[in-house]
Amino acid sequence: AMFPLGEDTRIAFVQENPKRAGSAAHELYEQYKASTTVREAKQRGCRHVDLSNDFKKGFLTVQPGQEVAPAKKEESSSNLVSKAVPEVAPEQENAQGVVQEPKERVDGKRKASQVADEAIAKQPRSVEAKDATESRLKAELGDARLAPTSTA
Repeated sequence: AMFPLGEDTRIAFVQENPKRAGSAAHELYEQYKASTTVREAKQRGCRHVDLSNDFKKGFLTVQPGQEVAPAKKEESSSNLVSKAVPEVAPEQENAQGVVQEPKERVDGKRKASQVADEAIAKQPRSVEAKDATESRLKAELGDARLAPTSTA
């Protein structure tokens, strides 16, 4: 964020007015250039757009040592991810001894494959480019349906 402490952020403006003399912007800058916080600058007529433009142009600096302490983490990000992503059962052998992937994983691959098919179909490309794209997607998705077609 441009102002780490919001309206309480300590700031400093260039004191020599950089705006064109006689302009409304020059007059306004004169009103707020002595401000030492975002709140004070706003009270003196400075708008958010003025703060943003003055900051971008180097007329305004944020005083050092105002870093916001990171919020206390309630849970680690890995815990949040594990709660958001449903757990998928491991592969299981069926009665004939054939390893089967769980339905959730198969459905996920099927959906990813459909998205990949749609993306490929939308892009008119040369045969070589299409084969390269299909090979890359096959490697990423592990979907045998996307095996490159032989042109020889």
